[in-house]
Parts: sequence; C-alpha cells; structure tokens
Amino acid sequence: MSALLFAVVLVSAGTVLVRCICVAAALNSHAWPGHPFRFFGIAAGYALAGGGATGIVLGWHHAPHLLLIGAACWVGFERRRPPC
Repeated sequence: MSALLFAVVLVSAGTVLVRCICVAAALNSHAWPGHPFRFFGIAAGYALAGGGATGIVLGWHHAPHLLLIGAACWVGFERRRPPC
C-alpha cells in the first residue's frame, strides 16, 4: 500500500472513530424518544463502526464487514424521519 493511500485510510478511519466517540458519549437511553429497540440498534451501529474503523487501522481482515454493518445500522435505526 502506498504511503498516500495509507494516509487517506488513517484520516478516514480517524474521522469515523471520532464521530463514533462523540455521538456515543451523547447517547442517553432515558432521553431517547423512540422505541428501546431502535436505541439498541443505533448504539450497536456506532459500536460496530468504531470497531471497524479501529480494525482497518490495525489491519484486521474482518474490519470492513464491521464498518459496513455499522453503517447499515445507522441507516436502519436512525430516529429522525426523512423529509417528505
């Protein structure tokens, strides 16, 4: 892997990891307006995405799968309604 590509991977994984840490620190199950199942889904999505970003930096071969499942959880369990 070239040095430029590795730098882009590090910056991208760092961005995802910082986003996961910031949002996970602000999650509160008592203030969650939706169903508890959706809270568990979004929390698990952030955990999986953070684990996937860390695994990509460390070179773990299952990390992209974790990152993909985490992103799918973000889409599937997001509590906001889409604009119609």
